[in-house]
Amino acid sequence: ADAEIAQLADLTMLHGELSALIAPARGSTLVLLDDERTAHPQLRIFGPVRLVRQMLAFAVLSLATTCLLSTLKTVDIANVASGWFGLHGWDAYCVLGFIMSVAGLGAAFSNLSTINRYIEHANYNPIFEGSYWVRVVLGLISGVVLAEILFDLVLKGGVNSSGGLAPAGERVVLAFLGGFATAPVQRLLTNLSDAIGTLLQGRH
Repeated sequence: ADAEIAQLADLTMLHGELSALIAPARGSTLVLLDDERTAHPQLRIFGPVRLVRQMLAFAVLSLATTCLLSTLKTVDIANVASGWFGLHGWDAYCVLGFIMSVAGLGAAFSNLSTINRYIEHANYNPIFEGSYWVRVVLGLISGVVLAEILFDLVLKGGVNSSGGLAPAGERVVLAFLGGFATAPVQRLLTNLSDAIGTLLQGRH
């Protein structure tokens, strides 16, 4: 029993020394990368881990959707500038789909950048895979809210009817930024919610 305890203590000390040597890399990440390299040698060109390959496929899908929708006659400068609320029927669906695909590009760009940074430092943890897909959904929502709702209500103070290149470009940029930076949009919505709550409380 004493020998086993001593051996366990030695292994623990050795593990601590090895962890310190490879820091900030994680041993489990190195094992995961090696297992992926062995199990999927052909797919490694598309990414070292499964999540990177999935996110890359999502990015390509978003890019293809953006390009496809942008070729439609209904997705023109005037319709994009007028916004989702200023349209009806098929035109509204196409413009909203275009805005969502742009937001999806932003979300994929953000996630791929974050994942790549973790992989470069070899401290990627697959237990957080689900959180990246949650960020994608939040990015789609943030992009639509920022480009289609807050743009009119806060930035423009009403529906923009100029149909010019500037407001159309602003909506597209805001959709991308909404997908890319979901945390600032969430903070903005939280601040607006707090302000509305304070205002309502002041009326009682």
